[in-house]
Amino acid sequence: MPTTAIGCIRNLSIFCYLRESERNSPAASVAQLWSESAFLCRRLDVTLSNKAHPTIPEDKTVKQNTQTLTLPPYPNKIPQTLASSFSHPKQKTPAAAMTTSLKKNRKKRGHVSAGHGRIGKHRKHPGGRGNAGGMHHHRILFDKYHPGYFGKVGMRYFHRLRNKFHCPVVNVERLWSMLPQEAKDKASPGNVPVIDVTQHGYFKVLGKGVMNGSQPIVVKAKLVSKTAEKKIKEAGGALAKTADPAGGPVKLVKR
Repeated sequence: MPTTAIGCIRNLSIFCYLRESERNSPAASVAQLWSESAFLCRRLDVTLSNKAHPTIPEDKTVKQNTQTLTLPPYPNKIPQTLASSFSHPKQKTPAAAMTTSLKKNRKKRGHVSAGHGRIGKHRKHPGGRGNAGGMHHHRILFDKYHPGYFGKVGMRYFHRLRNKFHCPVVNVERLWSMLPQEAKDKASPGNVPVIDVTQHGYFKVLGKGVMNGSQPIVVKAKLVSKTAEKKIKEAGGALAKTADPAGGPVKLVKR
């Protein structure tokens, strides 16, 4: 049962069984608390029996001084004074807590060390926290599962400017999709379209994938890999490096 439901029933039971001398208006107070508690328990799918107090009949009316006191309708929201008394605001109920009887620790009840030994003892971090001891008492583990974790490789490069190494790449399988639709419609063996990958923001052409073999194309790029050059020429196309002043020779290879 949720904590709020237990608190609701607890408050109702404590109030209902107080001594008669300590109650100022027993019937009205019991009726009011019953209304609030029944509303909360209905929200929590918990059914309260009307037999919790003998002064509350089945029709939920209380007679006092030959007058009938009808319980008020259920409020739209939980009363603040009643809701704040159920649980601490920082208290959190676990979503799916494991049943205590199913835990392995139940079999270790009565045994002092609970399976962790009397001498070594079960302390918090006996080997150190985190990656402690990677070069000392955990060296075998690091060498086995994380070789090369420690140390440095290569040379230092002071004031490395990234613009010198900027080189976006594109594969040959995307070259045909970079052409506009008009160029695709006009393409023919006699009218070979030209693709300048630098205009699309790429510097180097790599050779992943398959090209459109039915139509040769001319590719202009700053850099081209050997695999990409081979596939472009096998499809009947040609290469032109944009870094050359004249643009490089453009020769179609007959298939």
